[in-house]
Amino acid sequence: MMQQHSVHKIKISGVEKEDEFVSKSMQKLSVLLLALLLIVGLIPASVSAATNPSVNYRTHVQNEGWQDWKKDGTMSGTSAKGLRLEGIEVKLDTQGYDLGINYQTHIQNIGWEADTSRGWKSNGTMSGTEGLSYRLEAIQIKLTGADADKFDIYYRVHAQNIGWMGWAKNAENAGTAGYGYRLEGIEVIILPKGSAAPGTTENAFVQLSDIEQVLDKMIGTWGVHPPGSSTIFKITKTSPTTGHITLLRDFSNGNSDSLDFDFWINTVDINGTTMLNVDMNSIVSVGNTAKFSTLLANTSKWPNKLILGEGMYTRQ
Repeated sequence: MMQQHSVHKIKISGVEKEDEFVSKSMQKLSVLLLALLLIVGLIPASVSAATNPSVNYRTHVQNEGWQDWKKDGTMSGTSAKGLRLEGIEVKLDTQGYDLGINYQTHIQNIGWEADTSRGWKSNGTMSGTEGLSYRLEAIQIKLTGADADKFDIYYRVHAQNIGWMGWAKNAENAGTAGYGYRLEGIEVIILPKGSAAPGTTENAFVQLSDIEQVLDKMIGTWGVHPPGSSTIFKITKTSPTTGHITLLRDFSNGNSDSLDFDFWINTVDINGTTMLNVDMNSIVSVGNTAKFSTLLANTSKWPNKLILGEGMYTRQ
């Protein structure tokens, strides 16, 4: 009985060794086969990607120049210094995925780059300006390539007078328009498609209406000096669509007339021309009689000129 038991153990050991040999051989064969398939291109490169892609970015900062590269949600820019971002470069570590990246910024005195000959920037090219002291006000970023639909790219900005804004993604606007606020910092991160945002997405982008932008341009003191008299008036803003005008005419003989009234704006055309609708019940006059219920206003020559009615006025 003892010998039979011993023989039985030897047989089991032999089977185990044979199974181990077959297993190792199959593993080697699988590795060789996978390598061969990758070489001939039968398996997409993205299948072999081990981790999520990484995004790298750096910003050109007022008074500091180009900062070091940051990545994956780390802030680029400055905090509590009041310094504007003037340029940005963004590139990817694709980790084997078929991906690229495009981005554009809204630049002071230029607007959105894609609306000009500058166009979208990509894969590490600078967006913005260098040496012009122009602030960045907003940004859009998007992924390109065959694997772009596998990921979302999120980004948020720190804007003057606002602070950190909400997260935008996939070519959405981030920042402001119409306020003249500078960007001061930015964070960018790539997440698998459909992942929850890194934080709130509220107020990622805020924009003044066309009416409010024109009204803001009109705020201030304006004047014209024809022979023998001077006309000076002051415009103030009372709401996003309403304002107040105080008109003063000084004559060389020492007399002066004044006229105060409220107005509202309904529409603005593409050239920045609007009609001021006068609230006739608000008029307070001394020596002047209002002979109008509307006034044509044109801000196309802003910031130094304003056409109001039939006159052109200069900012005082």
